[in-house]
Amino acid sequence: MPVGPSHSRRSSSSSRSSSSSSSSSSSSSRYSSSSSYSSSRHHHHHHHYGCDYYGTGVSISPRAWAITGLVFGFLIAAVVLIFGAVMTYTNYFDYTLIKRDAKEYMEIIDRANEGVEGYYTITIRNIRPNGASTEGGNPTVYRISGDNGFYATAYSVVEQDGFDQYYLDFYFTHESGERIYGETYTYYSEYQVESISQITFVYTKEYDNDGVWDIIQKDYSLEKNIDFWYAEHMLGVGLIMLLCSGTAIALLIWGAKAVRASKRK
Repeated sequence: MPVGPSHSRRSSSSSRSSSSSSSSSSSSSRYSSSSSYSSSRHHHHHHHYGCDYYGTGVSISPRAWAITGLVFGFLIAAVVLIFGAVMTYTNYFDYTLIKRDAKEYMEIIDRANEGVEGYYTITIRNIRPNGASTEGGNPTVYRISGDNGFYATAYSVVEQDGFDQYYLDFYFTHESGERIYGETYTYYSEYQVESISQITFVYTKEYDNDGVWDIIQKDYSLEKNIDFWYAEHMLGVGLIMLLCSGTAIALLIWGAKAVRASKRK
C-alpha cells in the first residue's frame, strides 16, 4: 500500500536546517618591567627548542601552525561529512518513498474515476476555517470544518521561498457512518488554507486488501507535493556537503604529506 505522508520525520527541526563553522585565533603579548631591567634585557633573550622567548612572548614555528591547522581542518571536515551523510541518507529515503507512493496513488485515483467497486469518491463542501492560533514564533495552526462531518487541523513544518506551507490532519464520515481518518502531504499555502472551500478525496481498502484506508486528494500530483520538493532540495544540500567535505579532506591529506616532507628536509 502507499505508505502515505509522515510529517513526524521532520516535525522536530528537519524543515529548517543550518550548518555552522568555527575558527580560532591566537594572540601574543609583550610587556617590559622597569627601566633598570630594560637596560639589561638583552641578557635575558633565550632560545629553547625552536620557540623564542622574549619576556613572556612566545613565537610558534610555521610547521606547528600548519599541524594545528590540519588537525582542526580534519575535525571540521569530518563533522560536515557526517552531517552530509545523514542528510543525504534521510532525504533520499523520503524522496524515493514519496515518488513510489505517487505512482500507487495515481492508480487509486484512476480506479476511483473508473468506478471500480470498493473505490470511493467524496467531495467535502462548505469548508471554512473556524479558528487559528499562533504560539511564539511557530506557524499559525488552523482548525477547519465542513460537510460530511469533516474536521481538519492545518499544520506547517516546511517553508518554501520563505513562506509556511501546510498539510491537513483530518477526518470525515463515510456513507456507512464510519469515521475515516487521513493526512495529506504538505500541499497548501497559507492563503489556500484560509480560502479553501471544498476538497474531493478518493479512498479505498481494496488496493492491497490490508484493511487500512488509503486516502488521497483527487487532484493530487507529485509536482505540487511540497514534501517531495523539500526532500529533493535537502538531498541536493546533503550531496553538496559530501562533495565539499570530501574535497577538503583530500586537500588536507595532501597538506599533511607536504608538512611531513618538510620535516625530512
